[in-house]
Amino acid sequence: MGAVVTSILAYATGNAQLPENFSIIAVPDFSKAAFFQLDIGSAMSMGLVTIIFSFTFVELFDSMGTLIGTATKAGIANPKEGKFPGLGKAMTVDAVGVSFGALLGASTITAFVESAAGVGAGGRTGLTAVTCGILFLLALLFAPLITLVPNCATAPILILVGALMMEPIRDIDFSDWTEAFPAFMVIALMPFTYSIANGISAGLIMYPLLKIVAGRTKEVHWIMYPLAIIVLIRYIWY
Repeated sequence: MGAVVTSILAYATGNAQLPENFSIIAVPDFSKAAFFQLDIGSAMSMGLVTIIFSFTFVELFDSMGTLIGTATKAGIANPKEGKFPGLGKAMTVDAVGVSFGALLGASTITAFVESAAGVGAGGRTGLTAVTCGILFLLALLFAPLITLVPNCATAPILILVGALMMEPIRDIDFSDWTEAFPAFMVIALMPFTYSIANGISAGLIMYPLLKIVAGRTKEVHWIMYPLAIIVLIRYIWY
């Protein structure tokens, strides 16, 4: 509803114009798709290790943050108790999707925060994703319709999704500075840096650091310390 109303207002006020040669239905053109067009030689000359290292961290934290957020909203996960059944399988599927999507020359096939909209509407199983996939295939024929929607019309959708994702904040103990400040860094840096990965990385560094300063190292799982060091090295290196 927000997208439709905003689109109508954009056209009515002259802030959007109809695309040239517009048609409702069109057969998709895959002639320019980069199917399996890998250039490993060029990648090696550019420094393959650095590329893999950087993109791995961005993808890892983007996916982890999205999966935990949407699974918590669905009631499947409980981060407060450290419970997320099937997280390993979800991350594996996400990794396969990212790699296979790159081979096909498509946009990144990964978990997105927009999934919270589906979860909020009642989606709880993989059938939700399968249904969306089938509808996306059908939507290929009606891709020209998407060009009618101006960029400003996507804002209401993303704002509502953001509101849905804010619910777990009530579980943060803001009276404990070692818990509150890392959480604040995560929440603040995500929108200001336009990156979920940057926000989570800041939290991964600040959380164990503050626990060390407060003399409460036993409250942190040991894996957090090497992760924090690796993330810090990544940002210094990058």
